[in-house]
Amino acid sequence: MPATTQRQRVRNVAAFSLAGVVNALAALAPTLRDAPAFFFGNVGYIQLNARYYAGLAYGEAMSFAAKLAAFGEQLVTAPTNLLALAALAIGLWPVRRMLWRGDAATSAPRFRLLLLLALLLSTLPGAFGATPSQPQYFYPLFPLVILGIVEAFAAWPTVLQAGGLYAYALGGVTALLVAAPIYVAGQMTLWTPADWLPTRVHVYGGLMGRLVGNGRVLTLAPIYALEGGAAIYPEFATGPFAWRVAPLMTAQERARFHVVGADELAGLLADAPARAILTGVEDDDARLEAALVDYAQAHGFVPVPLPDKSRLWLAPQAQWAETIQLGGHDLPSAPVAPGESFVLTLHLQSLRAMTTNWSVLIRVVDAAGNELLRDEGWPYGAPTSQWEVGAVWPDGHAFTAPGDAAPGYYRVDVSFYDPDTLEELGAPATIGYLLIGEAEAASPQPPLARFGDAIELQAASVVQSGSSDGATQLTVATT
Repeated sequence: MPATTQRQRVRNVAAFSLAGVVNALAALAPTLRDAPAFFFGNVGYIQLNARYYAGLAYGEAMSFAAKLAAFGEQLVTAPTNLLALAALAIGLWPVRRMLWRGDAATSAPRFRLLLLLALLLSTLPGAFGATPSQPQYFYPLFPLVILGIVEAFAAWPTVLQAGGLYAYALGGVTALLVAAPIYVAGQMTLWTPADWLPTRVHVYGGLMGRLVGNGRVLTLAPIYALEGGAAIYPEFATGPFAWRVAPLMTAQERARFHVVGADELAGLLADAPARAILTGVEDDDARLEAALVDYAQAHGFVPVPLPDKSRLWLAPQAQWAETIQLGGHDLPSAPVAPGESFVLTLHLQSLRAMTTNWSVLIRVVDAAGNELLRDEGWPYGAPTSQWEVGAVWPDGHAFTAPGDAAPGYYRVDVSFYDPDTLEELGAPATIGYLLIGEAEAASPQPPLARFGDAIELQAASVVQSGSSDGATQLTVATT
C-alpha cells in the first residue's frame, strides 16, 4: 500500500474515532451529573415499559420471535423494503471475496462497505430492543441499506457493472410500481398543506393557546399545548410514557425521578392548578387518561370539543348565578386595527335546566367604562331554555372595531339578562382585554384593581380545591 494511501487511511480512522470519543463524552456529562437518573431514563424505564406491556391483555411483540414477525409483516405490507434488502444481498454477492480478503487496490471500497455493514448491524439492537415493536424503530436500517447498495455496485468488477446497471434500473422501476398503490394516497397530501400533521397541530395549538392564555395544560399530548405557546407540567413532558409506568414504581422512586402517578396527581394540581386538561388526542391513550378525565369532571371543568375530536377541559372562568358558566373565550391574540372585523367566541356550559331564554350581553369598554362595542341577544345555536344540562355551547359574536377607535386596551364584560323583564342573571364578569391598534401606541393593560399607590392586581384566577368544605383557591399576580 502506498505511503500516501496509508496515511490517508490512518487519518480517516483517527477522525472517525475522535467523533466517537466526542459523542461518548457528550453522553458522559449527564451521566456524571445524575447517574441514577441517566440509568433510569436509558435502562430502567425500558424495563418498566416492557413490564407495562406484559401486563396488558393484548400485549404485543413481547418476545424476540414476535418482534421478528412484526418486522417481517412490515416487509410484506411495504414490499419495497423487502426489495431493498434483496438488492443489498445481490449487490454484496459479487464482492464477497473482497470483503473477506481484500488487497491494496480495494482497501478504500472495502473499508466503506465494512463500515456501512457495521453501522447497519449497530442499528439492530435499537430496532429489536424496544417493546412493543413499532414501524419507526426500523427506519434507520434502510438509509444504510441504500448506501450499501450504491457502495457495493461501485465496487463491482467493470465487466459486471453494465449488466448490473440495467438490473438495478429494472429493480427501481419495479419498486416504484409496487410502492405506488401503497404510498400514492399519502403523497397526495403534499398538495394540500392544510392536511399536513404539523399544520393541523399548529392550528389546534393556536386555538388552545388562545383559550388557555397563561395557564397550565395537563395532557398526555404536550406537543399541542407547546405549539400554542401554553405552559405544560414538566412531569408530563414525555406524554404518556412516564405516566403509564408510574404504577410500577414505588412512591420513593417516583419522587426521585419526578414521575407523577395517580396518587400524586391531586397534590400536583393543588400546588399548581391546571387551567385546562387536554384529552382524546390519541385513541391509544384513552385508558391512561381516565384519571385526568375523572379529575376534570370532579372539579367542574368545562369540556370544550376541539376540531380534531379531542377535548379541552377548561377550569371555569366565570359563573352567573350557578346557572351558566364560562369555560373559556377565543379573543384575537393579535392587535385589532381600527375598522377591522373579528369574532369573539364564548364556550358556555349550562349548570341546570332553565325556563328563561336569557340574552347574553357583551360590552367592550375603555378604562373609564365608556362603551366601544356592544352585542346582545340569544346565544348562538339555541335559546337557553333548550340547553341540556352540562352541554357546552360555542357562542360566536362578530364585531367591527370603529375606524376612529383610540389605540389601547379595552375591557370585555359579559352578562346575561331576561329580555322580557330586564332581570340580570348575576353580575357582569370581565373575561379579558382586547387590544385596539399597535401595541407600541397602546396604553398598558389596565389593572383589575388597585390597592393604594403601591400594589396593582394584574391577574387572578379562582380554582375549586375539591375539599369537602367547598373551599376555593385564589391565585393572583401583582406588581
